[in-house]
Amino acid sequence: MQQVERDLQLIIPITLVLILCLLYGAFNSLSQALVVIATLPLALAGSLWFIYLLDYQLSLAVIVGMIALAGVAGRIWYRHVALP
Repeated sequence: MQQVERDLQLIIPITLVLILCLLYGAFNSLSQALVVIATLPLALAGSLWFIYLLDYQLSLAVIVGMIALAGVAGRIWYRHVALP
């Protein structure tokens, strides 16, 4: 489990930087890309709340699902706010 934690400490920041780069490429605006990144903790906090309510264990599969949730939240923001 310690190896997984060390791997995630490396993978998660790299993933967030890549997402920021992709958002910057889509918007051509760093401020809009940062707004999307700033909303992601709210989506992840909601997922942690449901993990607690449903009495699930925090596992690698759950963390990968949370990363996918962050991608979905960014895509929804892009479709409803960035596109007229």
